[in-house]
Amino acid sequence: MTLDLPLHLPPRDDAPRPAAPSAVPVALALGERHVGSVRRWLEGTLGWQAVDDDLDGPVPPTVRLVDLEGGMRLLDSGRTDRLPTLLLVEDDDVAALAADVARRLQPAGVCRWPDGRDALPDLVARTLGARRHGVEGGRVLRIGGVAGGVGTTTVALALTGIAAWSGQRALAVVHGHAGVREATPVPADAVVAPDLWSRATPLPGLTGARVVHTGSGVPSRPPTDRRVELSVLDVGTGPEVDIVVCRPDRAAAEQLPVTMAGAVVVVGRGLLTPARVLELAGGRRVVHVATSVRVARAVLRGHVPAGLPRSWLDALHPVLDAG
Repeated sequence: MTLDLPLHLPPRDDAPRPAAPSAVPVALALGERHVGSVRRWLEGTLGWQAVDDDLDGPVPPTVRLVDLEGGMRLLDSGRTDRLPTLLLVEDDDVAALAADVARRLQPAGVCRWPDGRDALPDLVARTLGARRHGVEGGRVLRIGGVAGGVGTTTVALALTGIAAWSGQRALAVVHGHAGVREATPVPADAVVAPDLWSRATPLPGLTGARVVHTGSGVPSRPPTDRRVELSVLDVGTGPEVDIVVCRPDRAAAEQLPVTMAGAVVVVGRGLLTPARVLELAGGRRVVHVATSVRVARAVLRGHVPAGLPRSWLDALHPVLDAG
């Protein structure tokens, strides 16, 4: 059988070889034909661990192996995630079916089984190495204020909730306690940990939203846990942000012209008129949210974002697209 697939080829002798992983948790999305033999070879020969295909499980997999049966089952389920997937093919597989599954599944690589299985450790090492040099943790939004106390943390938690309600796994990384009673403490330089999602605290009433607290530190690098589809970072003050939060006052007049933010959130009323804020924003999206007793109560009781008014959340929704 001849397959027009991106089959793994051994590296040239002069090409740098990544170190073969010594222990890898592997999800097996395989049919009955292969699941037993693949599991025995992974665990008995390579010393790897076959785990549940569940990114929220106690041992989340770092890579998934599928065959044609498992690949079709995965495609039919409509499931999408950021887990790198490798396709195993045999010489007697139907070529047209294998090509179709590879085209639709877009695996990180294809390996012949069992004849090419000795190349699998190198293929896994290269796949995981490539992901480590990329952005593994999905989209990142950096939320900053033109000054302290303008509501940056509240806005960050609200955006996290909006994303979670829309079906994303969203993680808030905050360093202020406003709006959240409890949050897992994590050093700022540890937000890159691959298990950050499993350690984060679920936000009340939201299965897809979690939060961690970095104390007084601001992360210099974003989360890389591949289970996180959106990270919302509360980065304090500074010009290098995606969304800037301000009150319509003198500080906003000074900072809006120099911030790199793609969107502006204005909290409450003040000296600057909406028209003046639009002028200072220079064509960027501007949304206004009101201050109210209900907002203050939600913040004080740690009920953000679930306790925020619907009008607040509706106003902020477009910011996710503009930031």
